[in-house]
Amino acid sequence: VATRLKVLDLSDCRMLKETPELSAFLFLEKLILKGCAMLTKLSDSIGMLKYLDELDISCTSIIELPNNIVNLMSLKVLKIDYSCMQKLPDSIGMMEKLEEIYGEGCRQLEVIPSDIMGLPSLQILKLTGTCVEIVPELPQGLVATRLKVLDLSDCRMLKETSELSALLSLEKLILTGCEMLTKLSDSIGMLKYLVELDISYTSIAKLPNSIVNLKSLKVLKIDHSCIQKLPDAIGIMEKLEEIYGVGCRQLKMIHGDIVRLPSLQITELTETCLENVPKLLQSLVATRLKVLDLSYCRMLKETFELSAFLSLEKLILKGCEMLTKLSDSIGMLKYLVKLDVSCTSIIELPNSIVHLKSLNVLKIDHSCMQKLPDAIGMMEKLKKIYGEGCRQLEMIPSDIVKLPSLRILKLTETRVENVPMLPHSLVSLCLSSTVSIKDLEISNLVNLRNLELCFPVTYTIRPVIPKSDLDMSSPYCKLELSIITSRSSYLGCFRYLEELQLENCDNLRCVGQLPSDLRIFTVSNCRFLEVVDLSNLSNLKNLTDLKVWDCLRLVEIRGLDRLESLESLYIERCSPFLRIPDLSIWKELKEWDVDALATDLARGKQVARSDDLPL
Repeated sequence: VATRLKVLDLSDCRMLKETPELSAFLFLEKLILKGCAMLTKLSDSIGMLKYLDELDISCTSIIELPNNIVNLMSLKVLKIDYSCMQKLPDSIGMMEKLEEIYGEGCRQLEVIPSDIMGLPSLQILKLTGTCVEIVPELPQGLVATRLKVLDLSDCRMLKETSELSALLSLEKLILTGCEMLTKLSDSIGMLKYLVELDISYTSIAKLPNSIVNLKSLKVLKIDHSCIQKLPDAIGIMEKLEEIYGVGCRQLKMIHGDIVRLPSLQITELTETCLENVPKLLQSLVATRLKVLDLSYCRMLKETFELSAFLSLEKLILKGCEMLTKLSDSIGMLKYLVKLDVSCTSIIELPNSIVHLKSLNVLKIDHSCMQKLPDAIGMMEKLKKIYGEGCRQLEMIPSDIVKLPSLRILKLTETRVENVPMLPHSLVSLCLSSTVSIKDLEISNLVNLRNLELCFPVTYTIRPVIPKSDLDMSSPYCKLELSIITSRSSYLGCFRYLEELQLENCDNLRCVGQLPSDLRIFTVSNCRFLEVVDLSNLSNLKNLTDLKVWDCLRLVEIRGLDRLESLESLYIERCSPFLRIPDLSIWKELKEWDVDALATDLARGKQVARSDDLPL
């Protein structure tokens, strides 16, 4: 008698070549043969499994399904992903309960039978990465299907979508990667329930005018397509929330009607040839747009009136190389949280920017910015300022000390000569300049945990810090300095410092009085350094990582033999007279890289080399 087996899962049985007689399993509900790479056919008896609701033959060598598979009246899910399937059954329309068909990566599948559109229960059809050339029309006389998702992504041979009016229940139409697809059928305007349309990476140059009738559309994706313009009447698409047009290099204009969209929240039109942002018609209410991303629109020259976007939270203009100024109306964006004008030609931010009471992040990396706003202290919620590579920046306003929430300040490769008092809220400070400064006051930065400084050594330059260990309560975790002179004794004041990096300190001759809790110590390119003194470390068990390279005059590292917890030792390109103890004294040593110049002359023994330690 037939067994009561309901689930038969033989996934990844790679030696399975054929299925046995299946009539014995009349109660089977799930048959999983995924990954049976040598399986070339299914038994005809599969048509007898009247209770089967899921069949998975993904990643098999099956070329064709037996004709009697259409007798599986309970089948709801059919998976043929990455199989060798060349065609679907001609009479597939008889499978009344079939709801989902998945055929991703079936590269030998070239035809979708027209009967498929007659499946009364079909809701999801995913045939991505196949060689399908056309979407079949619904046979005449059949009612519209219940299909909700049609995904033909990466069907590179697909040339047209044919009549779509039959798919009245469609909610998602995904055609991304259909490179030969040049147009959409005008009938797309009849899909009144369509929520998402994705024609990214297609050759479509123009959307049909009927697309504005998609009253339910929320997401429109045209990334890297050939679209030259958006529909003139796009403003009547009341529910459209997101527009993505990354890399549409033929898109040169946004029609002013776009600002009519009452639900629009995200617009990403990066790497396009846009030259302007449309003004809001005076008769229109402000939009609900929250994200406007025009990154790398290299032809964008101005932002025009921004008061239309009162709900804007993120304004991304990174890489807009021809953009020289922001509209004064930017000060009206009271909900703006992030502003990115990196890699632009903007010289100065408008004074009104200080009215951005919600701004948390300001990015001006590699811009032409010459100064920060004088009244920057009014921006109460500003937490992060990134200005890496701002080579024309000459001034940091004294008002910056009034920023109560500022945690990260990064201004590198600047021309700043005077650094004012900075807010005590700072957690991370990174400053570098191509000109010299005389003093840098950091004694008030009690919350600082990361400090990176780099200035040319023309004067005696060092941070003004407390004179005593007792005064330094700041829990620094990492310190990177390139400004230390021969006086390095103040390093000991950073008693909570765990990581110290000294780089390009040209006048540094001796390192002494290091922080007692130091865990990682790196010295590089200090060409006059002769002595590193580790003997004063009160807690020798903490230092686990020591790296020294390109210090050609370094002849002594005191206390090296007493580092009980040393795990990583890296010494390269130092003096041939530098003495190194026998490696056996470090019981915890796991990786080392000590070149031929670093030898133990007393023992006449070259230290071993590890290839595991990255350079």
